[in-house]
Amino acid sequence: MNYTVVVLGGILFLFIMWYYCPVYGGVHWFTGPVPNLEKVSEESTSSIRGSVEKNVCVDIRESVGA
Repeated sequence: MNYTVVVLGGILFLFIMWYYCPVYGGVHWFTGPVPNLEKVSEESTSSIRGSVEKNVCVDIRESVGA
């Protein structure tokens, strides 16, 4: 038998018990990742797409014409 399964299972068990520990467990204080980007509205998304597509078209035309 490969003991990797036993070691991995034991570590996983300890981590889960540590997370759900009644006093010190992460379930009581962990709030998840904090978003650091502002929400992009659909209007600004479409304007960004339009400007990118416009720039790509200009770059292609310049390279084909050269």
